[in-house]
Amino acid sequence: MLRVPIKQIEPGMVLAMPVYNPAAPSQPLLRADYEIDAKVVTRLIELDVRDIWVRQPGMEQVMQFIDQKLILKRNDVADSLRGAFDEVQAQTTPKLDYDAYSRKITDMIEHMLTHPASMLYMDDMAESDKPLIDHSMRVAYIAVLMGLKLDAYLIQQRKRLDAWQAQQVTNLGLGAMLHDIGMTKLDEDVRDRYEQTRDTNDELWRKHVQLGWELLGGNIDPSARTCALHHHQHFDGSGFPTKEQADGRITAQSEHQIHVFARIVCVANIFDRLQYPKPGKRLPPVAALHQIFMTERVKWFDPVILRALLKVTPAYPPGTKVELSDGTLAGTLDHTPDAPCRPIVQPLPMQPDGDEGEDTTINLAECDGLTIVKADGITVGDFNFDPPELAEVV
Repeated sequence: MLRVPIKQIEPGMVLAMPVYNPAAPSQPLLRADYEIDAKVVTRLIELDVRDIWVRQPGMEQVMQFIDQKLILKRNDVADSLRGAFDEVQAQTTPKLDYDAYSRKITDMIEHMLTHPASMLYMDDMAESDKPLIDHSMRVAYIAVLMGLKLDAYLIQQRKRLDAWQAQQVTNLGLGAMLHDIGMTKLDEDVRDRYEQTRDTNDELWRKHVQLGWELLGGNIDPSARTCALHHHQHFDGSGFPTKEQADGRITAQSEHQIHVFARIVCVANIFDRLQYPKPGKRLPPVAALHQIFMTERVKWFDPVILRALLKVTPAYPPGTKVELSDGTLAGTLDHTPDAPCRPIVQPLPMQPDGDEGEDTTINLAECDGLTIVKADGITVGDFNFDPPELAEVV
């Protein structure tokens, strides 16, 4: 199977996965095995469907990374998030059902643990007309994926808890899901200005972290609540909120002063903001990862958590159509965290006269000089990188 951007869909393609309505993620628009025609393409464009999964000979291996039940559970969490944000915007003193949110997140996590192959961020979430909710859901999902990879680190960082409690990531998912809930209490013009400029120095916009902290109050576990207040605190001591000390110095939390959940949400938040720099604009994952690992931003993050990011967010997710530097068109089959920009690919289309059982895959990590230059039709050659040495969990 291959993920095809909506503008590259051609009549005759056959769906490998259902297509869901961006405005109502739990509502399927088309079933798997449906053959696309010209009228359907037009309709999908009108509904702002971003891309679809189609059948592609030789790419069956990608199916292991896709779990339709997990997609439905994730959509269920997204519906809860949408309801929570609507409640906060409509009510002065909203009554949020945190227990219900936690149950849905726990249900999603438990399913993920029984289907480990699907624990990759495939960037397959539908975009709606509410970018803040879309962003919050993507951040929550990425944060949970990283948290599950960091079980040993969570035990080390949360020494006051027993090992089982320290590894639990439901509160991480809840905190990530609600990390930007304070944004709903900002004036609309402040939110709109941020969406267009992404100016993180805007003092009015910066108030969202304190507003979120106050909204959540004592209704959720402190480990979840801290994600709202501290998801803009950076490992190197930059970021906000800041605090004026008795001697007049302005300081911010840094390194392990920041709760590990907030450190995880910080990474997920920045990754998503870089991949979606404006509403309706999406960059390939490799572009966001390059800006994290190959710029001064790398100092903002806990290096152990950055290693987890590479494990769960492929630079070229399986099922991506790419062009290689020798002109070969291919689909990505798998990723290699230690060589994120050199995945295993399958040339397209499969050659019908090839020997039966012949392995035509290419492991780019073993091919000097052969690189990916385009992904989904977008030039990406300048974004390829080899990650710096990062700390291991000890």
